[in-house]
Amino acid sequence: MMKTYYRNVKGEALGEMTEFRPGSWIRAEEPSADSIKQLAETFGLDEGHLRDALDPLEVPRYEVEPGAVYLYTRIPVRDGEAFTTVPWLLVYHDEAVITIASRALPPVDHWAAKTTTAITTQKAKLLLQLLNIVNQTYAQHLNAIARAIRALGPKLLERDVQNRDVLRLVGHEGVLQDFLTSLQHSQVMLNQLLHGRHIQFHEEDKDLIEDLVLNTGQMVELCRSSLKTIVSLREASSTILTNNLNRVIRLLTSLTVILMIPNLITGLYGMNVTLPLAESPAAFTGILALITALTALFFWIFQKNRWL
Repeated sequence: MMKTYYRNVKGEALGEMTEFRPGSWIRAEEPSADSIKQLAETFGLDEGHLRDALDPLEVPRYEVEPGAVYLYTRIPVRDGEAFTTVPWLLVYHDEAVITIASRALPPVDHWAAKTTTAITTQKAKLLLQLLNIVNQTYAQHLNAIARAIRALGPKLLERDVQNRDVLRLVGHEGVLQDFLTSLQHSQVMLNQLLHGRHIQFHEEDKDLIEDLVLNTGQMVELCRSSLKTIVSLREASSTILTNNLNRVIRLLTSLTVILMIPNLITGLYGMNVTLPLAESPAAFTGILALITALTALFFWIFQKNRWL
């Protein structure tokens, strides 16, 4: 899918165009090989750089070629209950801003439909607005994950740990690691953009870049904080599981020792030899009383030492 948007300072809203005009925003999502080749030939871009945007393992980085600056970033998306990040290439060209992604990006759809500030002819500002979408999406998903972790914490500590709870923590940890890696690379890229001279920014635009760098740094710290919380919860749940296992083993061991006493006595009196009280009519009652007394004694000893 390829769409072309255009709006100048006199336009009332961001409009979708059927033909390209200088100063447009060209948005390519799930592009075919022919579409990539067409963009490369039309704007004199490096086809290899454009194809890199479709690589699911691409990391945020900054590339400069004659007539174009390539900004690779990763934007979070949500598939059902799962979070992930996908590469998103932003190309600052002399004639247009071009974005390429391997799949549809709902946050960008929402912004394009609702924005009242996007002016495509102001390419530098548009580029920063698009990068701001990335930061806002990260912030939204990070807050959602942080709330989920806070809600899961008391459950792990107030009741027996369930496998599904541990799996949720592991899932959140994997997502946060992905977010953290992407945000750290994005922070480096934004600093290069701020201090580089390949794109001319106005002073207010530089302030926006600084805000983006600051926000990215804050989200990096939020990721680290959430990861530390997960590690703490996981260690706490592991300790709880180990403690519960020790209690069960201790209980079973104590019961085994206690029940061994009547088994030992009844085993001795089950032998086909002459035994004490063998001819006494009160033998059964006496043996039963002895078993009961010894069992009660050992039970009291184990209780006193808190082995039960």
